[in-house]
Amino acid sequence: MGITKTSKIRGNRTSLRFGCAVFGVSIVMLGCTAEDDFVHERTESPEVPYSIVWSSSTGVDIQARDAELVRAALGGATMARWAGSDQSYPGFAGAVAGLSRDDYSSLFGDPEQTAEEVSDERPQTVLFSYHIAALESSVDRVQAMVCTLRQNTQRSPTQGPPENYSPSTTFGTAVHPYTFTVELSRDSGPVGETGSHDNSESEHSPRGHKVPTWDVFGSWSVDRIAHDPELVSNQPPCVDWWRQKFPDWSPSPSDPSVLLPPAGIENIDEALSVTSIPPDYPEWIERTGENA
Repeated sequence: MGITKTSKIRGNRTSLRFGCAVFGVSIVMLGCTAEDDFVHERTESPEVPYSIVWSSSTGVDIQARDAELVRAALGGATMARWAGSDQSYPGFAGAVAGLSRDDYSSLFGDPEQTAEEVSDERPQTVLFSYHIAALESSVDRVQAMVCTLRQNTQRSPTQGPPENYSPSTTFGTAVHPYTFTVELSRDSGPVGETGSHDNSESEHSPRGHKVPTWDVFGSWSVDRIAHDPELVSNQPPCVDWWRQKFPDWSPSPSDPSVLLPPAGIENIDEALSVTSIPPDYPEWIERTGENA
């Protein structure tokens, strides 16, 4: 997969310079210190009633700087779909400014849509599972393959089906398994701030947030957030991950990327739902004090 360069019109940013070391293909930030103050534009973010839980393949550090940029890009797009790019993650609107619709998945709407222009309702009590299956990066390029799932919470016995409910008939219509290519680049300027490490996957951090409180992108531009053509998600790394998530579901003899339910399943939606929504992981934890 090649990296497509796209010109951007970016908003003004206060300069922040870092002294950093970069090793290999992964971006490693060692001893990065700010020489100038970074000015944050803090606004109250819309409430996010869903969770995003990230995982990664062996060898990919989900909390390293390159993976953090991928998480910010796809997490920001997920929020922009219902909140608008201008009300999504700090810095997201600037990172996607000038991005063509060909390089931005239609699943997220328009890259420059505002809060007044969106028509989608925010997802309620939904678990998004995002998995970085492959990642390549350098000092000025990041490219990743991300596999996704969307699961609803189980309804209590006293709850009836939602309004206009239509039962899912396949694995795909129930959990929306997609594969995305995410690409970012930077020409110059600040590397951007890196958040603090989230040490607990199962518990909420007192300092953790669902939405970053700082501009994760810095001088990075989002060059591409694209789903597989015609939504045919048959990339082997993603198929392997979906099968690991649902080991009782078997691949179709005619198409291994299609998973079939085990015997006795009457309601696919209920079978693939979750009992509760876990905390986001990793949560967005801003660096403070000596770590800032």
